[in-house]
Parts: sequence; C-alpha cells; structure tokens
Amino acid sequence: MARFNEILVGRYNRLLQKLLSMKGPASLVTLSDEAMAVFPLFSGVENRYLEGWDRFRITWNPSAIVGQTLSTQLRNPTGSGVIAVLEQISASAGALVGVDISQQGGNPADLAVIGAGFRLDPRTKRVATSLVISSGAGAILANNQYRISVPTGVPDVQVIITKNQEWTLLPGDAIRFTAETTNVAIGIDCCWRERILEDSELF
Repeated sequence: MARFNEILVGRYNRLLQKLLSMKGPASLVTLSDEAMAVFPLFSGVENRYLEGWDRFRITWNPSAIVGQTLSTQLRNPTGSGVIAVLEQISASAGALVGVDISQQGGNPADLAVIGAGFRLDPRTKRVATSLVISSGAGAILANNQYRISVPTGVPDVQVIITKNQEWTLLPGDAIRFTAETTNVAIGIDCCWRERILEDSELF
C-alpha cells in the first residue's frame, strides 16, 4: 500500500521530526481518518517532574556597593547539557532605580559572590540547579534586552507577565540584572525550570 504524506505545511513536519528525533523524510503521515472528541487533562506545575523538568527558585538580596553599580547574574555553563527557562522574574530596590536586563552567550565570567538556588519539588532527580548564580560589581552584558523602573517602596516589579515572555537560557548563555545607578541595592527573585537537552537539540 502506497504511503502518502498529507501534511503539506513543511514547518509542522520539521517540528515533529526535530522534536521527537524521528528518522526519514515523512514524520507526519496522515491525520486521523475520523473526527475525534478530545478531553484535555489538566497538567500544571505539579506534573513538571513527570515531563523531565526540575524547578528551582532564588531570592537574592545582595548589598549595595559603594561607588559601583550592582549586578546579579544567572549563567548556564557551557557543557551543562541542560536548557533553563525563566518562568518568573521580579526586582525590588530600596530607592528609585532603573534595572537593565542583558543577555550574552560565550560563557561570561561570574561575578564576585556566588549564590545557590533551591529546588521547588523534592520528587525531582536533581537536587541542585545547573545554573551559576552570582552578584557583585559589573556592567551590562553585550545584549541589553530590557529595562525596567523599580519605584521606591514597591515590593517587586514583575518582568514576565505571559508565558510567551519566558526567558530561555541555553548552555553558555547568561542573563544579568544591573542597577543603572551606583550605591543602590536591588533584589532579584527568579523561578525557573531545567531539563536535559535531547540529542536532536544539541548543537
């Protein structure tokens, strides 16, 4: 019996072929011959560990540095073999300050003080994050992506509002939060998930 590929939109073929590491030219053969009723099951963060994701969080409040701008950085080391997705980012400060959010590849150097995130679900296999968290005096990274204003007395300013704004960190990438003025402390609260990269995703 002849086999036909009825899906004519090539990007969907490519998506499944890469996502599932399928062999051969026709990863999508045909759609269902019948219309089916589908009842989606709710799947929230409590099931992330079943999907291979580990979730972590950090609340980081380093002290201001006299005469210098304070930065906090999250770096996914080259060779980590994981992808990290920042789900939530918020910033706070004791005074009105602008915060630059920058990103750079090439495994940028860590800052002076090293921190540690903590896991959110004890059912996950890895107890420690692959990301390196650091803070200290530092300038913005090569690609300044975003700038927020943190007013005095506001508990926190949210950076990620929708799922499409989640931030992806691949091996070798770093994201840095830098105060625009000297002598100001900024607090950063981040939540993220990590998983091992599939063979088809390695580059």
